[in-house]
Amino acid sequence: MRAVIALALGTAASDNGSVLNSVNSSGGLDLLTGLYNHQYLEEVFDGIAAQPPSEGRVHALLYIRIDAYLHLRTRLGPALSALLLADFAAVLRDSLDVGDIAVRLQEENFAVLLRDRPREHVDQIAQALLLRTRAHRFEIEGQTLHLTGSIGAGLLLGTGQGLEDLMTRASLACEVAQDAGGGHYHVYDQAADEKLRMVERAIRGRGF
Repeated sequence: MRAVIALALGTAASDNGSVLNSVNSSGGLDLLTGLYNHQYLEEVFDGIAAQPPSEGRVHALLYIRIDAYLHLRTRLGPALSALLLADFAAVLRDSLDVGDIAVRLQEENFAVLLRDRPREHVDQIAQALLLRTRAHRFEIEGQTLHLTGSIGAGLLLGTGQGLEDLMTRASLACEVAQDAGGGHYHVYDQAADEKLRMVERAIRGRGF
């Protein structure tokens, strides 16, 4: 991982933006963090979705976003932000079981695909990730940072649901969690969440 970070930092010195979205497309890996990338998730999802979960279990997608990341990136700059993202990815990877698929989507957005889990385990895993992130000391060039993350979950209860639809639901749930102040977890609820978004759009449209 140190070699990957060193390469990323060297790239950041010459190109402030591209380092944060660098991927090894041939291997399906995100070059900066060593996690899988969106392309890999697309490749494996159909096979997973085609296999219904066992009775009483679900497949689930967790959408994870680092809170206040734009502020952190402005404060740290692109090179140190790359270190921060790599450290966060390590915390995420170390928190998961074998078989869970951790993905860096873009910038500060990550995802975890959980397969064939008891429904309550999805909540437990998400809450544990929030706690572990909050407790971790991110040491960046002599600075100690304490982060929080927001997590939204989309549940895949049967077959026939595509990745983009599931991603949209999980992302919307993450927005709800972030709107609650960050450091929260929310499971997508179609009726409640879409009504909330409609109210928010109406308020913004009126300039309140």
